[in-house]
Amino acid sequence: LVDHGAPQDGVPDELSLADPLADDGLGSAQDYCRDTPVIGAQYGELVLNKLVSGSIVVTGNTPPPLPPLPPAAGMSQIAIASPASGIRVMNADGSGVRTLTTDTSDSNPTWSPDGTKLAFHSDRAGSSGADIYLMSYDGSGLRRLTSDASNDRDPAWSPDGRTITFNRDGAIYVMNATDGSAVTRLTDRADAHPTWSPDGLRIAFARWSTGHIYAVNADGSGLTQLTSAAGFDDTPAWSPDGLKIAFQHTAPSDTIGAIYVMNADGTGIARLTMAGQTPAWSPDGRMILYEYYGIWIMNADGSGAKQMGIGFTPAWSRVGTMPTPTPASPRAPNRLRSRGQPTD
Repeated sequence: LVDHGAPQDGVPDELSLADPLADDGLGSAQDYCRDTPVIGAQYGELVLNKLVSGSIVVTGNTPPPLPPLPPAAGMSQIAIASPASGIRVMNADGSGVRTLTTDTSDSNPTWSPDGTKLAFHSDRAGSSGADIYLMSYDGSGLRRLTSDASNDRDPAWSPDGRTITFNRDGAIYVMNATDGSAVTRLTDRADAHPTWSPDGLRIAFARWSTGHIYAVNADGSGLTQLTSAAGFDDTPAWSPDGLKIAFQHTAPSDTIGAIYVMNADGTGIARLTMAGQTPAWSPDGRMILYEYYGIWIMNADGSGAKQMGIGFTPAWSRVGTMPTPTPASPRAPNRLRSRGQPTD
């Protein structure tokens, strides 16, 4: 339970231990302490769990630690969806993990260009579909941007910070990033996972009805098909210089997708990993995050892969300093034959 909020929400400590008794949340720190029994009817005595990371304030005689600095003040930040909680954020070297939300349906985080806000989708409202939410980098100021009966997912922030593109009921839309107004439809097929080009002029997305990657102008014109190989393509991600697009491709002979990269016009397709999905570029274009039974990081050429933690749908903030790229390793997981997957 992260409690960098008002004083009545508890002492800020970056990471508090908690034992949730229900799926609907823990409430404030005081609520948890008041309502949690020492002896549980189902499991018996509650026991302490080991603190994996973070810091606990054990005395009120000294000032509590300050909340984390904005991402722009230090190392760049990585946001992920956690299977155990909701949205988590960590430094790009894997340190300083912070839990921002506690609803397990929170997913697909995306950073604002200045690194001070995150948008994500969630089923937390209990309606028929997901909605897009907005919050500060520290988890405060949560606001709901969409609230109709539609299923709104896969938000992606425009480079100028004004617009968010997203998937609504299988089509690509855009809306104002501040208040969710001016919702405009761009496509009319089974489309998902939109991503902006760095110049803000184009949006790439996956068309599930054909299994390929397409791009469209920001106003919905100029539809272009970028991939055409047999199989299924998904989760495109534009490189920071706008020259390449990383994406997930599942070949007909494969049982799981792998990370590929191509030129922005669809030429020069190359395979980077044996398996993986949901790629995300570092702001300097030298590294790529991806998901494969956890979050992995590798150099942009596919070398030096290493696991960073457990989670889904990684997103890398565009501000802050970069960690040192990992050395290339001949035994990196993406260079080995794994689970019967053929090499390139």
